[in-house]
Amino acid sequence: MRVLRGNCGKNKPLVEVGLAPVLPQPTSVTPILNAPEFRLTPLRALLDTGADGTSISYSVARSHNLQNLGLRRVVGVGGSQLHPTWAAHLCFFFDDEADFEGDGHRTKGAYLLEKPLLAVEIPDNQWFDVIVGRDVLTQFDFSIKRGGDWELVLSE
Repeated sequence: MRVLRGNCGKNKPLVEVGLAPVLPQPTSVTPILNAPEFRLTPLRALLDTGADGTSISYSVARSHNLQNLGLRRVVGVGGSQLHPTWAAHLCFFFDDEADFEGDGHRTKGAYLLEKPLLAVEIPDNQWFDVIVGRDVLTQFDFSIKRGGDWELVLSE
């Protein structure tokens, strides 16, 4: 079991996540000369129990080869608006390092969610790239204690 911990007493509850594109269905796969490349690069994510769903910033949506799923009406602080939506797999990074391939190369740990999610696009900002909402948080045990200590238990 992997556990992410932090304190949001003076700061926002931020973690490192990665986004991976959703692969096409096997019946729609066709060979191409140069396959698109993707890497699970660390992104700043806000854990937000007040958000119904997960959101990603404008620049991240366009730089990670994600599949656009069109517009969706979203009700937020600014009222009801249409936002672009993107399909993505979400990955949580954790600090444990391991030699996953037995070659002496140590890699940061990762926990990739099995099912893809529908992420709503939000404007770029200086604090975070991704908002992880209740669509993801309710799949795990997430708690905040007096003083701001928080814990996200990732099931295995």
